[in-house]
Amino acid sequence: MPCLYAIEKTIQILSSHLSSMSRSLLFVSLLMAHFCYAQSPADQGVSAIDKTIDSLSFAKSPQQKINLSQRIAIRLADEDWSRAISYLELAEREAGKLKNDKVRLAEIYMVAANMYSSKDVLDVTLDYYQKAYAIYHTANDTAEVIKIENNVAIIYARLMTICNKKETHCA
Repeated sequence: MPCLYAIEKTIQILSSHLSSMSRSLLFVSLLMAHFCYAQSPADQGVSAIDKTIDSLSFAKSPQQKINLSQRIAIRLADEDWSRAISYLELAEREAGKLKNDKVRLAEIYMVAANMYSSKDVLDVTLDYYQKAYAIYHTANDTAEVIKIENNVAIIYARLMTICNKKETHCA
């Protein structure tokens, strides 16, 4: 409380010495300073990705780098495909450093497959699903194996739809 009293007294003293013109000028300058530093929602969206990228530079463990790289890749997939892929490759390299955790690599393959699937690059999608399938099958993770089998069936159905639209024979 004594601190608040001192601040209040200081404000009263300064106010008494400032003319009404000076107070108005002070108010306007504070108001302008507020609006100069305001951010638009678009700037805040970009800064969220930038903050995640900054966090990646300070990450120490491969697990942290993998998580952040995947998050960045997913966010960038619609805006900047080549950068998204480079962050996904970084996650894959970091997962390679984890000698006993191949399931982590399979998770990255699943993210990559889903990203390529969203862009209708179905051959690469199938490659990533096959890589993930091999790891999950070796790890006896039945739930993930079933998910991949379902996703592969969906990809083949999409391929058949494409073939039927082109009226060509697909083998």
